[in-house]
Amino acid sequence: MKLRFVHVNQYLTPITVKPHVHNTYELVYYIDGQGISNYAKKTVPNLENGKFINYTSSIANPETISFQKNECLLYPPGFVHDEQHLQPCQLVAVGFTSDDIPIENKPTVYKDYELTILKKMEKIAKEFQEKRPFYNKKIESILTDLFIDFNRKENIPSQLEQYNTIHYARTYIKEYFTTKINLEELAASTGYSPSRFRVLFRKETGFSPKEYILNKRLDHAKTLLETTQLPITEIAFLCGFLDYPQFNKFFNARAGMNPKEYRKRNKKPTISPLE
Repeated sequence: MKLRFVHVNQYLTPITVKPHVHNTYELVYYIDGQGISNYAKKTVPNLENGKFINYTSSIANPETISFQKNECLLYPPGFVHDEQHLQPCQLVAVGFTSDDIPIENKPTVYKDYELTILKKMEKIAKEFQEKRPFYNKKIESILTDLFIDFNRKENIPSQLEQYNTIHYARTYIKEYFTTKINLEELAASTGYSPSRFRVLFRKETGFSPKEYILNKRLDHAKTLLETTQLPITEIAFLCGFLDYPQFNKFFNARAGMNPKEYRKRNKKPTISPLE
């Protein structure tokens, strides 16, 4: 688990939160109030790290879910959604990423009959408000504990088995994404056919295996362009491309500008060591 944000909000009158999207999971606990949330059926692909987008238009043909007091609403990354609070409302919202625990890949409502989720969310709010040393690590620990409980209550061995195999594939890709990965061999190593592997991988990550690899290469390229003085031709090689033209074409298509322009706009200042 990696913490991205915490919001502790209280709305004194009914309010509508306009359509928006995160590139993180968002878990919202409603301490009080009730309402509905509309969300788009398809996710927004290739959101950059830390990206948050507000939408001025309404969501076309949305799915709708309701929420009320002592319920928890989970939004996976990339789902455009709104919130329509029909009553005064108090809530705690947490944004996070996760690579090590299975989490629902569609908007989900958790009912907190025993108020065990509430106790954990109150601890998260307190840690965030007090900001004592390592508060972010403490919040990540609470979130990990919470989602372990969710998975134990679901108790679906086949889903967990699928998660473990896809988690292995994701870990392998993270280690070797700069090399040429044979996806058929990777599928075979998980025990699935290539077509079944693609379906399960997309279900778990929101991307096909090929898209996932390309996204990793893009993120790595951006990091090197922002934080190093390496020649762009060398960065192309380090990101798994055979030559600069191939890298330039790829980067242009996905980032909307060439690598040189991206570096010019996003270069981080170099910090000199203390003498």
